[in-house]
Amino acid sequence: MALTKVSRGLLSTSIVDNGNATAITIDSSENVGIGTSSPSQKLHINDASPFARLESTSTSYNGFTTKNDSGNFYFGIDDSGGNFYGSAYARAIYADGAYPVTFYTNATERMRIDASGNILFGKTAASTAGQGIFIEPSGIGYGRANFVSQSTTGIPLAFYYDNGSTPVNVGRIQTSTTSTSYVTSSDQRLKENIADANDAGSKIDAIQVRKYDWKADGSHQDYGMIAQELVEVAPEAVTVPADSEEMMGVDYSKLVPMLIKEIQSLRNRVAQLEE
Repeated sequence: MALTKVSRGLLSTSIVDNGNATAITIDSSENVGIGTSSPSQKLHINDASPFARLESTSTSYNGFTTKNDSGNFYFGIDDSGGNFYGSAYARAIYADGAYPVTFYTNATERMRIDASGNILFGKTAASTAGQGIFIEPSGIGYGRANFVSQSTTGIPLAFYYDNGSTPVNVGRIQTSTTSTSYVTSSDQRLKENIADANDAGSKIDAIQVRKYDWKADGSHQDYGMIAQELVEVAPEAVTVPADSEEMMGVDYSKLVPMLIKEIQSLRNRVAQLEE
């Protein structure tokens, strides 16, 4: 396209091409429009294709520089196309001052990092008012993730097993207006060969209940179990990591069915003695 002439009017100046189509418009507010005759900003480019190319002779990054009262700031993408640069902070998205960094899709804010470093999803303030999630990585002495629900039956966390066909929900953390439930899957449709369990007396007797002190802080616990001992009696209640250097763990809730079975057996025997 060859630009051939300049047309001046009362409100704007237009640069037209040799087909007499407007190519560039400069309005009375000194806004420059490319692809639009009504620029709304100092530089307004309107094009359905990638609308601008900034090319640098540098092999390290391409980008542009802006300047405000505090000095220069540059922004660009490096030659690998994968890293953002801002000012002297390489590979960073940088907000100078107490301002949040926000992320939008479909013209709606979806996530932000606020000025205190909190990460917010579906919220604009790190508070327990209004549904959403916010993560506090620092400032309270420990990291914390907060899930705020406005539903009477919220499910902040859900866990699925993808078996390659239909993913199966295997557990969830569910909340009501007053309590939290830690739910593991137990639906009849997930099970087969269902039958009455054997008496649990021998297993109950074999479980060694210990008292001990924790090395980390010296705190004492009157009743507890040792994973290496319990795994011999109730392996379903013990997590054994593939890496032997990692710590074994105990899920005490897995012992509840065994205890209920033994209580039922004891009640049955007491009832027989009372006849």
